[in-house]
Amino acid sequence: MRIPSARTDSPSPEPEIPDAATVESWFLRYSHTIFLVCRKYLKDEEECRDAVMDIFHKLLAEAGKHRVSNVPAWLHAVTKNHCLMRLRKTSRLKMIFRPLLEKDAAVVENADFLNLTGRKLPDCETLLAGLVPEQRSCVELFYLKRKSYREIAALVGVPERQVKSRIQNGRRNLKIAAARHLGGEK
Repeated sequence: MRIPSARTDSPSPEPEIPDAATVESWFLRYSHTIFLVCRKYLKDEEECRDAVMDIFHKLLAEAGKHRVSNVPAWLHAVTKNHCLMRLRKTSRLKMIFRPLLEKDAAVVENADFLNLTGRKLPDCETLLAGLVPEQRSCVELFYLKRKSYREIAALVGVPERQVKSRIQNGRRNLKIAAARHLGGEK
């Protein structure tokens, strides 16, 4: 006895290669959903709005590079990865400054003379811009892009020992600049 095979009259849909018009229609249809996914990870409403716009700018720039068969699932994965990368970047920068902030938050002199708790550090990008270019590039590659000493050495074209030295000196100079900003301490 022969078992009939499962036969469908319509072939399975071919994955879609999005163009700019398709990405725009996705924006109109899924922006609220993407905002909610961002909200789950980022918590801050303004940061979520920025993330939604960043995601769609990225999709517009990369339109045509990916075949998409399940748009909602694909957009969810792209959104989740974007949010996690944002969180990783900010947590890496906070990791550099955490010891300094914890130490200086407890130091409060006479309230009339100097109060360090009311001061804030400048934007981390501003502090990074104050580094020597060689140190800045190594610190950014190591902490923000999560490259190893060997990868940085290959990218920059210097020995690994020098990469390690530049990172250590860059961290020290960042802490000095932050301390200087917080209260003139060196």
